[in-house]
Amino acid sequence: MSSISKIKISGKPLPPRVLLFGAEGTGKTTTAALAFKPVILGTEDGTGLLKVPCFPLAKTFDDVTSSIQSLLVDDHAIKTLVIDSIDGVEHLIDRSVCDRHGKEFMSDFAYYKGNVESVGRMERLLHDLDHLRAEKSMQIILISHSIRVTVEDPTIGAFDRMEPNLYKKSVPLVVAWSDVCAFMDFEKVITNKGDKESSRTVRTTRKSASNSRVIHFQDDGSFIAKNRRGLPSSLNVDVDEGWAAVEAEMKEAQQTKKGNAK
Repeated sequence: MSSISKIKISGKPLPPRVLLFGAEGTGKTTTAALAFKPVILGTEDGTGLLKVPCFPLAKTFDDVTSSIQSLLVDDHAIKTLVIDSIDGVEHLIDRSVCDRHGKEFMSDFAYYKGNVESVGRMERLLHDLDHLRAEKSMQIILISHSIRVTVEDPTIGAFDRMEPNLYKKSVPLVVAWSDVCAFMDFEKVITNKGDKESSRTVRTTRKSASNSRVIHFQDDGSFIAKNRRGLPSSLNVDVDEGWAAVEAEMKEAQQTKKGNAK
């Protein structure tokens, strides 16, 4: 069969690949736990009092890969895999690389060879998640903590932005893999008390602190964000709705796109 005969019309997207990151306490796990038919693959005890299906806490990278393999080969009704957290998985990858080479720390490797191997394993993990997504039609949500990073831009100079708390070579890899890279935060209000930059104060609104969060899907320079699913630049999401509210927005955007194409 020739390659030309294999051409098909696209338009039926697979479930989204999501990178959801933010500071501690913003409710990332709670939000992701309300996705469609989820299971949580945790590297940290972040579920608290949440009643949600969970794999046993992953203590090694082999635990992570075996859980993913079980989702691939076993029959189940699960439709969302939540990995909490991908930076925790990266630590497990680092540990496996160190153990393989008889090293105690990644810094013991010469010329960053340990980090290169670690990034390679992360890339293979993402390929495995793609396979799971395609074979089982599952949404993948990777949760990450955030970190402030100084970026050197040749056109505008240095500035700070929030990024996933991953090794610097892993950040572009995971962001490029994702269909939706979302930064989650409290809604913040800036109050000016003078002319100087140092006189500004930042506080969270009472409403946001109690029952809603803002999830950003468009990069504004102060954080990494993107989406390929027609989402708005940001959404205020009630903690009782969680990621289900984002899923509803994506579904509506897809239906609108189909309607416009007719």
